[in-house]
Amino acid sequence: MAFLSTTLLVSHMLIFHSREIAEPDFILNDDHLYFKTRVQVPFHPSILNSSMMVGEDSIEGSPTAMVSPYAASRRKGDGLPHALPSVDKQGDSQPLLPVSVHSWIPPDGRCRAQDAAVPGGTLHSHSLVWCPTRNRYLMMICGAGRLCNRLSCIMNHMVAATFLNRTLVFPLEELGLPFDILIDVPRIWRCLGPSTVISLKDFRTLRHGDDHVDVMRFFDGHNPSIAKGISVFQNVTGITIGKSEVVTARQKEQSSIEFFQQFSLDVEVLSVGELFGVSLSKEANAMQHGREPWTTSCKGSILQPHKVIVSVALNFIRTFLGSRYTGVHLRRGDFLKACGRSSCFYPLPQLAKCIRRQLEATKASELLFLATDAQEEEVEELIVLLERDRPPIKVVRLSSPGEGSLEKMPIRHWNRHLTEEQRQVPQVISLVELSICALAGSFFFSNYSTFSREIRRLRTAWRLSTSRDRPICGGEKADWAKGPAWWT
Repeated sequence: MAFLSTTLLVSHMLIFHSREIAEPDFILNDDHLYFKTRVQVPFHPSILNSSMMVGEDSIEGSPTAMVSPYAASRRKGDGLPHALPSVDKQGDSQPLLPVSVHSWIPPDGRCRAQDAAVPGGTLHSHSLVWCPTRNRYLMMICGAGRLCNRLSCIMNHMVAATFLNRTLVFPLEELGLPFDILIDVPRIWRCLGPSTVISLKDFRTLRHGDDHVDVMRFFDGHNPSIAKGISVFQNVTGITIGKSEVVTARQKEQSSIEFFQQFSLDVEVLSVGELFGVSLSKEANAMQHGREPWTTSCKGSILQPHKVIVSVALNFIRTFLGSRYTGVHLRRGDFLKACGRSSCFYPLPQLAKCIRRQLEATKASELLFLATDAQEEEVEELIVLLERDRPPIKVVRLSSPGEGSLEKMPIRHWNRHLTEEQRQVPQVISLVELSICALAGSFFFSNYSTFSREIRRLRTAWRLSTSRDRPICGGEKADWAKGPAWWT
């Protein structure tokens, strides 16, 4: 089977003893998905110090391990969520519907006038209330990079739309990212409000085909993603932009409200440009690291994979891994050239030693789930290196680099909930792997990878991060061979 490494031994699965653990549950109540913990522990968000498979991620700059200090007290072991109730009848692939069909009660009963005062985003106990003004929209531009880059961009736009009291327009389907089958968009409605986000298709219908952006105020600077993202957006969607103005980056002494005042314009459709790689605000930074800034009754992450994808990940875990396994994201691909650092791309023998050393230091499970974009020969060599010493380290994989989607995989009990459309989308396999790593008992990640960063974000938001989460090789420098003195 292509999706499962031959190194997984059935006997190992059988002798891997089960244990009673305090595990979080997926609760489905009135179609409201959230986490509930059996062991009641007050939630004190950790203060943190501070992508994609098959080339789905880029480089980000914070190698710091994200640790949740309350995780150890929250559970006895490495918990897993329960399976989602009956999602296989229609696959639960929901299109974006008109907001009128959704009901929502804000935390205070309604969006009060003072909550929606320009520039918006009134803070309630350091939490945001998203109260869009009627007929005021923020056009999202997230055209740079692939899935994890765009997820980061989406989070920045969600915070920006909140401070500006605007409905966020999602054009990602037109940019090759069918977000309605990748992201749990109905969850955003349920948790933050029915008028918070709208698809570009519904936006065009609502405005009788008029999708013109009145003004774009965007960040300039040395980030090539900004210009590229805007260019891709206009070329693919055909949306025209009336007036473009450059704004200054946030100053250190500025509050979030002061910063967003420069975007407060009385126009119907506004854009703030491409927001991948932009340091926007402390609220956006908190969301990027799994600490949700919203006033909401929802638990866990507001932006997360489609619940069918999470369900498939859980079924894979229960079929091939059990509750005790270590997730490993090994970013290879173009990192040898693109990363440019000696602490992010390691020779395979060094990687094998790092993994074994980290397992011994953290007493983590020696059953690994490996998510990687490495070439097949690299993976096979790494597996040989991990198996040859004692105790042998067993490796399980979902896919090989040659498999761009789940379409060619045989339908099994663990993946039968996926719709035909989801099986054909390459990003689905990435999100399944991402979810499996996020649900692991411990997680070893690749420095500077946005895919790893997204896994760490979900682990923190889902309260699954532990002190065992760490970079694969820590701060160790790569054992690179040096060229001759004349080599440049």
